Amino acid sequence: MNGSIPCNGRRKMPERSSKTADSLDKVGADLMYSVIAPEPKFQAGLIYQTATMMHAAGVNWTMPSTPGWDNSNMAMYTGDNEISGRIARAFFETAAKLRVKRIVMGECGHAFRSVYDMGNRWNSWVMPPFEVVHALAFYHELLTQGRITIKEKYKKKGDPARSLQCIPGTGSAR
Repeated sequence: MNGSIPCNGRRKMPERSSKTADSLDKVGADLMYSVIAPEPKFQAGLIYQTATMMHAAGVNWTMPSTPGWDNSNMAMYTGDNEISGRIARAFFETAAKLRVKRIVMGECGHAFRSVYDMGNRWNSWVMPPFEVVHALAFYHELLTQGRITIKEKYKKKGDPARSLQCIPGTGSAR
């Protein structure tokens, strides 16, 4: 198909990338990348961009396609601690089944909190059974290690490091 698939008749999307397909359900990867429910359907480009970055950085990663892949945990908003605990447990069980070393969460703040800060409590754990890292902290790690680079400097006024202030593990808190 000439490397692209028509999308809504307006633009062309790349064919399925082996960067992503080869990373689904990979047992023994160094990290599991986790997303919120809308991303695969409505924001698949974000997954593709992450896959491209992981590939460029030489990261051994996986994404689950089985129950436990979604870190949204909307039950947290309703205060349903039992369901929230079940969702968090399924999430960690998926990571255990894949035998990953750490979990990198997508950008969604509430999903990060539901796993990093609340999921362990709902399951009576002092800390999560895996290292849980926010995507921004992980990208910061890749940048500072030189595994990825930025093509050109951000040209607008302001301090882009401010976006990292509240993310655990970036070392950017002021």
